[in-house]
Amino acid sequence: MPNIAKRLGLTANVVYRYVSSREELLVLLAETAWGPARRPWTPARVDGGPRAAWTRAMIGRCEAHPWLPDLPLRGAPATPNLLGWTEVLLGALTGAGLSTAESLGCALLLDGYARRTASARGDVRESSAALTRSATVTRFLQPLPHEHGCPILASMMSRDAYDDEVGEDDVDFGLTGSWTASRSWSPAARTTAERAAATAGASLTALPWTRASPAVRGNARRGR
Repeated sequence: MPNIAKRLGLTANVVYRYVSSREELLVLLAETAWGPARRPWTPARVDGGPRAAWTRAMIGRCEAHPWLPDLPLRGAPATPNLLGWTEVLLGALTGAGLSTAESLGCALLLDGYARRTASARGDVRESSAALTRSATVTRFLQPLPHEHGCPILASMMSRDAYDDEVGEDDVDFGLTGSWTASRSWSPAARTTAERAAATAGASLTALPWTRASPAVRGNARRGR
C-alpha cells in the first residue's frame, strides 16, 4: 500500500481512508478492469452462439489486462460488474436443459477456460523461447520424442503440427468440447441416453438366443 500511495503522490494514510487492505484494493481493481458486461453479439452473428461470444469477451478482457487471470479467486462473483457478467452467461444458458447447479457449473467451466486461455496466450507472447528456436535446434529436437517413447508427439513435430501458439482454432475446439461435455450431463441428455439404452435392451431381448435358458444365454455371451 505505501508503494501505491507513493506512485499516486499520496500518503499511505490517505489511501487507507478509501481502502482498508490490499485484498480490498485488488477487488476494486478487478471490478474496474472487468467493466460492465455488454451484449454486442447475437447467436446469428457469432460462431458458437452467445456462450462462445461471452467466453471470447472474457478472454479479451483478460488480454487487455494481463494481470486479471493472476488475481486470486475468493469465491463466487459478488461485485456488480462480475455479477453482470454471470447474469449474461446464465441468460445464454437458458433453454439448454441444464439445472440451476449445472448452469452454474457450466459458468465456472467457461470462466476458467477463458482465464486459462488468456493466461497461456500471454505467457507464450512474452516468452523469448520462440525467438531462439532456430532451424538447427528444431532438427535436433525432432528425433528425441521418438527415441524416448513418444511416437505421437514425434509424428506431430515432423509435420509442424506441434507449436506454441494458442490460435483461434484451439479456442473453438475447447469451447465446443466444453459445451458438449456440459450438455452430456444435462437431465435431458441423460434421459435420452437412458431411453436409448432401454430401447437397445428391448431389441436384445427379441433375439433368438435371449429366449433360451440362462445357461445357454451365458454361454452365448461368452462366445461358446
